[in-house]
Amino acid sequence: MESTATKTYAPWFVTLMKTYNTKAEELQLDQDVASELRQLFIDKCREQYAAGNKSGIAWLKREQAKTQAGSSKATDTGS
Repeated sequence: MESTATKTYAPWFVTLMKTYNTKAEELQLDQDVASELRQLFIDKCREQYAAGNKSGIAWLKREQAKTQAGSSKATDTGS
C-alpha cells in the first residue's frame, strides 16, 4: 500500500531549492551534475541544521541550569 502522506518542508528550504533549481537551469547543468550538486546542498543543510539544533539544545540546558540554580538560591535564603 502506498503512503498518501505528503512531506512539508521549511520555507527556507523551499526557497533554497527554488533558487538552486533556477540557477541550475540558467547554467544549463547536466541532469546528473545538477542532481549530485543538489544532494550536496541537501546534505550540507542537514549537517548545519543538526549542528545548530545541537548548539541550541546545549544553550537551553545551560539557561535552564542557571534558572534552577537561581531558584534554588532564592529558596535557600528565603527559608
